[in-house]
Formats: sequence, structure tokens, C-alpha cells
Amino acid sequence: MLDLKNIFSKEAKVTESLKKQINEMITGSLTSIVIPQSIEKIGKYSFAGNSLLKHITIPDSVNEIGEYAFSDCESLTEISLPSSLEVINDYLFKGCT
Repeated sequence: MLDLKNIFSKEAKVTESLKKQINEMITGSLTSIVIPQSIEKIGKYSFAGNSLLKHITIPDSVNEIGEYAFSDCESLTEISLPSSLEVINDYLFKGCT
């Protein structure tokens, strides 16, 4: 599971483990993601095409999810959308089964 706190932290240390996690995110081989509380918006196409992603945890701090953010995440089986969401753009789950 990738905990994005390490990626978005101002004090993140680039360790071999972090390099591996970033590579997994880029290549679409992540299976689970936890978005940190400091994130307010998930940008468009953020996780699009990650065919192995099964679970994502989105905190209450997120108030907007961009278009196609999870499109073609064919294995996505569990996602909890926070009540704080104000904007959910088009095609969020396009191509998901």
C-alpha cells in the first residue's frame, strides 16, 4: 500500500522504498492507496489506467475529484467517498467494472 504522505511531505526523504512506491504509482502497479489529510483535490486523470488498483481511501479533507481520476481502474472494488465532496467531475469511474 502506498501512503502518499511521504510523497507530498516537504521533508520527504528519497529512500529506496519511496523510489519503489513512486515507480509503482507511475507504472500503474499499485493495489491500494491512502490519500493524506492534507490533500483537498484529486486532479483529473490522477489514477487513470491503474488496472491493479483495488482500494482507495479518500479523507474528509478532499472536496473535489477531477474528471477521469479513476477511469479504467478495472480492479477497483472499494472506494469511500467523503461527505465533504463538493465537486465530482465527469467520467470519474469510466471503464471501471
